[in-house]
Amino acid sequence: MFKATRYLGDAGVPFWTEGPNVSDGWISFQCFCCGDRSNHRAFSPEGYVSTCFKCGVKKTYLEVISHFSEVPISKAKEIAASYMSKFSFVEHEEHNRAMSVKWPPKYTEAELPSLHAQYLAKRGFDVRRIRELFGVVAMYQTGDFKYRLLIPVIMDGRVVTYIGRDVTDKQSLRYKNLKEELSIFPAKECI
Repeated sequence: MFKATRYLGDAGVPFWTEGPNVSDGWISFQCFCCGDRSNHRAFSPEGYVSTCFKCGVKKTYLEVISHFSEVPISKAKEIAASYMSKFSFVEHEEHNRAMSVKWPPKYTEAELPSLHAQYLAKRGFDVRRIRELFGVVAMYQTGDFKYRLLIPVIMDGRVVTYIGRDVTDKQSLRYKNLKEELSIFPAKECI
């Protein structure tokens, strides 16, 4: 396994392991492809590929090393050797996943409360049409997703996870994903 935090730290690249735009186990940093001013590029927990969730460009760990160390890929391979774990089989953990996702979740409102409807209307969406097309529901004052629109992620006709969008613009995370262990597939593997 590539030790991304060690490499980024040694290369002087600021990175985050928690906070806005960071999922559990991911290592986020600024994207060098799209001029990202936040931390939208991230290494997956396995550490071999980084993806920018703003521009969508994927880069291998060797391409990241090549960019930040300003060396060709052949030299990046030599540098990478010192950041590889000799015990990756021990560190690689299998993720437990749910067999199904309850949709709509408990305590949601099928009819969107005015706060949620106003949020969509301000952005030019037809509230009724959004509900009909995508099955969006609202969480009001309860639970982990309070004051969020819940958007189902559907694969092969079934909900595999969902994403909550804050409608108050006051919460630290604008978007919040259902926890990986409660999802059939995490949102970042679907979108």
